[in-house]
Amino acid sequence: MKNKIAIVGAGISGLISAIELHKNQCSIDIYEKSVDIGGRTKTDQIEDYCYDHGFQALLTAYPYVKKYLDLDKLEIQKFLPGAEIIFQGKKHIIGDPTRNISFIKSALDSKIATIGDKIKTLRLSNELKNKSVAAIFDSEEIPTHTYLQEYGFSERIIKRFFVPFFGGIYLEKKLSTSSRLFEFVFKMFAEGYSSIPKLGIQSIAYQLKTKLSHVNFFLGQSINHVESGLVTLSDGSQKEYDHIIIANGAHNYTRSNPITWKSCVNLYYEVQSDLKSQKMISLIGDENKLINNFHFPTDLHPHPKGKRILSVTVVEDQGLKDDKLIKSVQSELDDLGIVQKSKLIKYFKIDRALPQLNSLQYVPKDEDLILDHNVYTTGDHLAMGSLNAAMASGAKVAELINQKI
Repeated sequence: MKNKIAIVGAGISGLISAIELHKNQCSIDIYEKSVDIGGRTKTDQIEDYCYDHGFQALLTAYPYVKKYLDLDKLEIQKFLPGAEIIFQGKKHIIGDPTRNISFIKSALDSKIATIGDKIKTLRLSNELKNKSVAAIFDSEEIPTHTYLQEYGFSERIIKRFFVPFFGGIYLEKKLSTSSRLFEFVFKMFAEGYSSIPKLGIQSIAYQLKTKLSHVNFFLGQSINHVESGLVTLSDGSQKEYDHIIIANGAHNYTRSNPITWKSCVNLYYEVQSDLKSQKMISLIGDENKLINNFHFPTDLHPHPKGKRILSVTVVEDQGLKDDKLIKSVQSELDDLGIVQKSKLIKYFKIDRALPQLNSLQYVPKDEDLILDHNVYTTGDHLAMGSLNAAMASGAKVAELINQKI
C-alpha cells in the first residue's frame, strides 16, 4: 500500500521533497495557501515580460541546481563575471580576467582596489575553488567583515565592493553574516555564473512541477492545524496521512521558534538611457545611499516591445514609507544620471526575503527536520538562505521519510 504524504507549502523545498518521495511511489498531496506554486520565487508578467519579486539570481554552480534543474530549458540569461561600481559619481569596472578577457584592462586600471587587493582576490578565488563545500561548512564562523579584514583586504575594497556586492546578497550592509556563506557564495561565483531564467525565477518551480505528474496540488487551500498523522483544513475537515511535511515556514504548526526575516525593496522602471548594453550588475559604493544595486534585465533578455527596463534594489529602507522611498530612489537615479526618463512599473516590498540566521549549515541537521515521529519541517531557514539550501533541505527530509518506508 502506498504511503500517503501531505506537504504543506508548494515552494522550492516542498517541491523537491515531493520529487524525491514521488520516486518512491508515495501518494502525495501538496497544499498551498496561494493560488500558485513557487513560494518566495515569484514572478509577475506585464506585456509578456517577466518581473521577479526581488532580484533573485540563479547561480549555475549550485550543486543542487545542477542535480534538479535543466538550465538549457530554463533559457538562463548569464551576467558577465564582473560588476560596475559607482563611487562618488565615477564608474569603475571590476571583474575576473581569467574568465573573460574583456576585464583585463579594468583589472589593471581600477582604483577601487589596491594591487594587493587584486592579488588577494585571485588567490582567494583559487583557494575556494579547491576547498570542498564540506570543508567550508566545517570552518569556524566569523562575521564576513572580520573575515575580509583578517584575509588582508583593504578598507577601500571592503567598503566600495564587498559591502554593496555581498550586502545585496545578504540583505544587510554590515556584513555580519557568517563567513561560511561568504566562502560558499564566492566559490559558486568562481565556478559558475550568476543568471536569470528567461521567464523569471518562478519558472524554476514550474519546471520542478513537470516531474510531479501524479501529485495532487490543492492551490488556494489553507491549513489550520497539523498534528501527528492528521491535517486540519481551513473548512474544519480533516485528512489522515502517514507522514506530513511543513514546507511553508509557518512555525505556528511547529515547536520551533518563529523565523526572523530580512526584507528588501525592488523597483522596476521603464527608462530611456544612453548607456550601452551591459550584462553586469551595477553597485553603489557610496555609504548611506538607498540604492544598493541595479541592472537592466532587458540587456540580458530584450523586451518584446523594445522597451528598456531597469531593476533597482534597496536593501535598507532607512525607515521610509513607500511614497517617500519611491521619491528618494528617483532622486538618486536622477543624481546618477543613468537614465533620461523613467516610469515606475512595479514596486515590490518584500517582507520575507531571506531568513535571519546566526549559524549556517549546508544541509539541515536531522533533529531540526523532525518535529514528531511522522511530522517534519523543511526550508532554507533550517540551513542558510538560498535556493541551494531550499533544495538541500527538501531532499534531506524526503530521504528521512524514504528510510522509514
